[in-house]
Amino acid sequence: MAEGIGQGASAGVGQISEMMQKLTEQKMKQNRLQSLLTPQAQSSSETGSQLQGEMPQATYSKLHPQQRLALAQEFPEVARELREQEKEAGKERRFETERGEKRIGNALQEADKTRGSLPGKKMSLQLFRNAINQGNVGYFSKSNLAQVLNNLTGDKFELKPDASGSQLQFAGKNYLIENLNRVGAKGLNQYLEKQISQAQPQIGKSKEANLSVLSPMEATYDIEEHYLNTLSNYEDMYEKMGKPFPPSALRKAQKETSEFANDRMKKLSYELREIEESKMSDSQILDLGTKGQPKNVLEGTPLTERAASLFLKKYGFDETNPESEKSKKAIDVAIKVAKQLGYDIEYIE
Repeated sequence: MAEGIGQGASAGVGQISEMMQKLTEQKMKQNRLQSLLTPQAQSSSETGSQLQGEMPQATYSKLHPQQRLALAQEFPEVARELREQEKEAGKERRFETERGEKRIGNALQEADKTRGSLPGKKMSLQLFRNAINQGNVGYFSKSNLAQVLNNLTGDKFELKPDASGSQLQFAGKNYLIENLNRVGAKGLNQYLEKQISQAQPQIGKSKEANLSVLSPMEATYDIEEHYLNTLSNYEDMYEKMGKPFPPSALRKAQKETSEFANDRMKKLSYELREIEESKMSDSQILDLGTKGQPKNVLEGTPLTERAASLFLKKYGFDETNPESEKSKKAIDVAIKVAKQLGYDIEYIE
């Protein structure tokens, strides 16, 4: 019996020894695989990253030729898997590169089309403003009378607008044509042309109404021009460096234009408020209620210089002595009240 126990113990020790040996071999095999999958350092920066415990990316192409050979011989399945992964990664990179190049190509092509329309659009905007500011194209103008009579008589007498009206009509046609050329459209039917033209300054509208339409058009032009100029600057920069135009430059141009657009929209808000106030009396701007206090305005309404001066005057600002305590107090009160009413005072700060 003792002999049997001894034989059993001996067999158990042998099994444990065999297991330990297998574990040791497995560990050595893992260490060997790890060493083969670790790219040899090619630079001091790579060496530093390894010393800090950061494992370089185990891509097949980064391995030393001797590592790849040993890997193929000792771990053929791992080598095959790495080659397949790198092949797929290469396809993905090529796809992303081609997609980026196509996006850039489309963006630059569109930019060229838009750039070609800018001179004509700029001229149209200038003609719009000249006709509105210098001439009379309102409801009781000669140009509107001619237009009304032509509509009533079916153009039987073919009455012509005056110089300002003709300038306004030409500007509208030219602006429409430049936009059509930019998008590659061949033309519009009369109905659609009429609908689009109603979003432009028109004969028969008041000066203020026409300016309220023109100002956003000018702001849109400025933003468009800024984007194209920014894009051109990046194109020139990379061309001088002898490098292809990267997608990141396109994103930078868009980001810079977005920042410019925010500032330009603030300026537009101020312009539109000035146009609105040009039709109002001082009392209408202050819009005093029954208790003699100004009423609330829409949140974010720009506080113009004219409105600011009215607030200062109301609360005791002394123009003859602006540095006096009375004037300083009037400024503080006027700013506080304006903010409470919903005005944006950024424009005059």
